[in-house]
Amino acid sequence: MSNLEFAKAVGKDIKKAQSDIINNKYELVNPSNGERFISPISYWYPDFQKTTSKWNQAITMSDKLGFVIINPNSGPGDQKDDMYVKQAIRAKAVGATVIGYVATGYGKIEIDSIISQIKQYQEWYTIEGVFLDETINGFSQQASLIPKYIEMGKRIKDVYGKDFIVVANPGSNIDESLLNSADVFMNFESSADNYISREVTPSYCLSQPYNKFWHCIYNVTKDNYKAVLDKADKEHVGHLYLVDNKSYSSPASPWLQDAMRNWANKTASLARSVEELKTSSLSVSQAYGLFPTYNNFFLQVMEQNKFAADPIVVKSQLPTREIDALKHKVEELERTISEIKQSIQK
Repeated sequence: MSNLEFAKAVGKDIKKAQSDIINNKYELVNPSNGERFISPISYWYPDFQKTTSKWNQAITMSDKLGFVIINPNSGPGDQKDDMYVKQAIRAKAVGATVIGYVATGYGKIEIDSIISQIKQYQEWYTIEGVFLDETINGFSQQASLIPKYIEMGKRIKDVYGKDFIVVANPGSNIDESLLNSADVFMNFESSADNYISREVTPSYCLSQPYNKFWHCIYNVTKDNYKAVLDKADKEHVGHLYLVDNKSYSSPASPWLQDAMRNWANKTASLARSVEELKTSSLSVSQAYGLFPTYNNFFLQVMEQNKFAADPIVVKSQLPTREIDALKHKVEELERTISEIKQSIQK
């Protein structure tokens, strides 16, 4: 690589590094760019009294919680359960939106039955919305059921009001004509490997708000979670949930909760930059991108390694002062996020 080519390459890196904070702040104060939420699949029985409580682990993400689902018995059940009453109150207290689980049987359940189950949820648990499971995607043989689901969404709104949230879970993308049948769609529910490798968002979804879409991904590991979050950054999605196991039977581990929180707060790219500093070495272009004012040192490294395409800088050679400055930028952004959230709440 020539000096000119290298200068152009690192110039792009420098501009990106310098604009990270500005871009993140811009997105935070412009809601049209899409607010992000962590919305767990919370089918667990209320266990908040236990030291190992699954629910308590989930609501530690309260600063960015979106939806939580209560599901007594694949629906509201036959009788009121006071434990779910208490759990719904606790979830609302930390800012979550509580929605009740109702299966639609891929069109086999009558709308009147679904309306009745929602009514039971409302009377017992004062839910703020409904999670319609087993909904259609509208393709192929399911196309004939599209009018039924449009009618279902309309009737739910007519009965419970326009602010009552309707979430549909087809688990995949939907036919465009279904977009107005619900407020939110879980349009991806599969493994981390599938998420990384597949095209997820069709072009007709891009005209919709980010938070109209919810992605749930299992089998996330310490080896692939960065690739998953990089993909989520590029997707048109406002609700995300990752678990590091094969099902949703347990909440995400603390390290993955932290990663989701970084994604939701839009600090993931900065957090990953800081994380890179923990490695034993960086390439000179990576280091130059993070520490552009330390250019004399990097020019010396290039001169000493003139035959290497991208020389390695060992950790001990990195500028401590600028590492601390980068970490300080992350802290400043986190404070900005907190201030914006407090002002919104007021």
